[in-house]
Amino acid sequence: MMQSNNRIRSLNLPTLINEGQFRVLIFDAFTLLGEELGGHYHSKLEPIYGKNWVIDLARERNDSPYNLIDPAWVLKEPLRNSTSPTRTTLPKGQGFYNQISLLSRARNAYFHNQGVGTSEAAQEVMQLLLEFALAVPLDFCANEYAEAIRRINKLNAGEDFSGAEQGLERIESLEQQVAELEEIANQNKREIQDREQLLERALDDVAVREEVLRELREKVGDKDQAIAEARAEQEKAAKAAKDLKLEYEAKVAELADKENMERQYKELLRTLVASKTVESLQSATTKMKLVDTKDLKPGSIWLGEKGSRRLTLSVNFRELYDTKTGTLLKENHGEAATKLAQAWLEIKPQGGRIFVDENGIATAYRGEDLIFMGTVGFQL
Repeated sequence: MMQSNNRIRSLNLPTLINEGQFRVLIFDAFTLLGEELGGHYHSKLEPIYGKNWVIDLARERNDSPYNLIDPAWVLKEPLRNSTSPTRTTLPKGQGFYNQISLLSRARNAYFHNQGVGTSEAAQEVMQLLLEFALAVPLDFCANEYAEAIRRINKLNAGEDFSGAEQGLERIESLEQQVAELEEIANQNKREIQDREQLLERALDDVAVREEVLRELREKVGDKDQAIAEARAEQEKAAKAAKDLKLEYEAKVAELADKENMERQYKELLRTLVASKTVESLQSATTKMKLVDTKDLKPGSIWLGEKGSRRLTLSVNFRELYDTKTGTLLKENHGEAATKLAQAWLEIKPQGGRIFVDENGIATAYRGEDLIFMGTVGFQL
């Protein structure tokens, strides 16, 4: 059983009207719902049914283990099971369960590449999620969904924002998680095999000690000291076997949980491929970076992304140096680097951090504004 101990990062809010960004927003919003709603169930039901209540629930129904933070399960469990303990943690009434039904259908549509990636569709899903989160309540989710709605409204009003590459980073993160889950699952399988062997030996030991105890009873009855000692050994062996069985079952449940998560993420990644989400996000990132510098004067507001290469503009030395290595640029680029530093000190006399992208475009912060400093004329 996966518990929601670690809250995921905030939602990747869209930075412009872009199908790929809206799809990533919706996927992340449902993932966040699974984590916080699963945590809500666990916090309410663990004190009543114990920490293994999810495992026990699946076992009672002869089902495969449940994943407590799977967005599909947290919605379907109370919706389709009128006697589910999760229902005791939720509001009552047909209206609320209509909300769950709508959300469950929306989740299925987007996780199976049937939902559309428009701003209108994303806003509709966020509104459904917000109303549900407020009703439960799920405070973190509610704040995130409200912020997403505000961002979509601003985008529809014509605003653009920086950070288009974050959607691609989220997909890379998902792929890394799948790889890690595969590795963990393989490790768990080996641990399960080891524990299974230990459990088998412990059960054999219990059986042998029970036979010893039976033979002693036949010979001397229940009052002999040897009987007491044999019974104590048998009880000790039985307890050891019980503890090993619990460890074994916990590992089996953990493996099932990891495999469920792996399947869920792989399903999500397949949907992202089918919907060409990466291509859409890449086009969005390119669009944000394509800022025409031909008529842009140094010191003007920069509307594109800042570069990843960092330089430091020194006021005392009136030089530029590489922030990472501490090397003065004039050591490799001579007078050109010194002239560039002096020109930039005219724009930014207090010096500080300079950002340079792969095209040599340099930017810096002036207050909260990112400004255009000029172009580096040599290869860094």
